[in-house]
Amino acid sequence: LGAGKVPDPTTMLAFLSQRVDFDSNRSILDLLEPPVRREDGWFSMAWKPFSKDLAEKLGKEGWVRAWHGCKLEGLYSIMCSKKLYASNNKELGHRFFDASPGVYVHEDKTKEKAENYLRFVPLCKDDVFWAAKWEVRVDRSQAVKAPRKTDQWVQKEDGVQLAALWICGRTAADMVDQYSVSKDWNSAHEANPSHWRSKVTPVSPTSTASTTAPLSAPARRWGKYRRGPAALPPTQHKAAPG
Repeated sequence: LGAGKVPDPTTMLAFLSQRVDFDSNRSILDLLEPPVRREDGWFSMAWKPFSKDLAEKLGKEGWVRAWHGCKLEGLYSIMCSKKLYASNNKELGHRFFDASPGVYVHEDKTKEKAENYLRFVPLCKDDVFWAAKWEVRVDRSQAVKAPRKTDQWVQKEDGVQLAALWICGRTAADMVDQYSVSKDWNSAHEANPSHWRSKVTPVSPTSTASTTAPLSAPARRWGKYRRGPAALPPTQHKAAPG
């Protein structure tokens, strides 16, 4: 792909379709609505558990939109758990302010900074790098006080609701300096949900997506993604302290 070309999201759909949701024993891709094309190579996929009724309920309760950049290596685990867990254990490598464990997000006006915590990864050795971030809703009444001034919001786990997964594909020619980029996808670095779901039989996810890999029914159905408005709609997505 040359500069300015928008990568096809089928690669990411294949990657997700090969990973199993422990609750339903179906592909985790079934948790997402079809992708909608956005600007700058981004595609958004609404989170099915975040129903219209739930969105309206949380809106009336004052929940607001926020954004959380994540690594592709953690995406499967997040989707299986269906939530963002708080950063609260530095021995496990969690990054957070002392005395302020929680889920770190950015509000709408600083949403671009959430992308400082994602990383572009080449999944298929096809010169396309993929990254992900989450659109969420947060209850500011469940905020955690930070020990110093920061433009991030720190939230209790129960005060964060997944709303949509955003994925972005870029070629090397289209990459900009601000982003972290991995040279290779290493399946050994992918978080395995079975580590925290000991009551179920561990699932061995396929390590690498393939442009020729068989797709699940949702992936086949979404071969032609929907085109949405380039701009985000009016305000109605685990970042570390920064």
